Amino acid sequence: MLNPLVKSQPKYTWRLCLLLEWRFFIVCYRRFFTGQSPLDKSIVTLPTQSVTVQARIEPLFIEDLYAVLHYPQGVPKLNRAVLIAYPIAFEYERTHKALRQLAMQLARRGYLVLRVDYRGTGDSAGDFTQWSMTQAQQDLLTAYAYLQRNHHIEQLLVVGIRLGANMALQALADQPGVQGMVLWSPIIDGQQMLQEWWQHQRDFEKPLGYVQSAASVADLQEVMGFALTAECKQQLAAYRLTQLPAQLPILGFCAQPPVLTSSSTAWRVMENIDIWWQVSDAAVVPA
Repeated sequence: MLNPLVKSQPKYTWRLCLLLEWRFFIVCYRRFFTGQSPLDKSIVTLPTQSVTVQARIEPLFIEDLYAVLHYPQGVPKLNRAVLIAYPIAFEYERTHKALRQLAMQLARRGYLVLRVDYRGTGDSAGDFTQWSMTQAQQDLLTAYAYLQRNHHIEQLLVVGIRLGANMALQALADQPGVQGMVLWSPIIDGQQMLQEWWQHQRDFEKPLGYVQSAASVADLQEVMGFALTAECKQQLAAYRLTQLPAQLPILGFCAQPPVLTSSSTAWRVMENIDIWWQVSDAAVVPA
């Protein structure tokens, strides 16, 4: 499965890169130019290879946000870009290498790619105890404005991972120039995510012989070294992914999609997604 939290070898990253580029092209082409269903596989023939160029990395600060730009060299007009929306806490650490590799591969295929740390995370200003979903969404808008102001981007694809996918949806879905989004293992239910985090913390502490720090999710004060404030837990617990923009092409990648029923929130969300693609090959995991 394409699980962004599992580490593997970098050689698989190019497969994800080609998959994102090709499938997103198919969705956009079918939605906007043919008027046919994006799931109709008879319309577009997939390319067999991609032309690559040299890419370079430029670290910078956008206000208080640490960011990294990946430039394709020798491209006369950079009018298309990819903005990567990170997950948070220990999930940020586990996906960082994979997303760096993805950014480099996309840059080699002619995209300007921007990765940015939210306030309170990575190398940006602040501490994680100051992090909030509202502020992180504003940080994504700041990154978007930077691309528009400094690079005059005409076509922007947003790739969001885990909670980053959800925050990107809320912040950027209706912004001019955003042509589509990739949701990589997005959060459907915030309370369920906290439950998973609590289990991660317990699984980490048990073999080390630590006294269990939290008997339940309600008692969870940290996860894998990241302190969780009451405000942060309240925001996460209350979050539900209940709707998606009707006109925006979206690719969904989920290793373990929720059970679908006609009355569930997940069903109402996922019925509007063009492609919700599940991968069962656990050996092919980017890193």
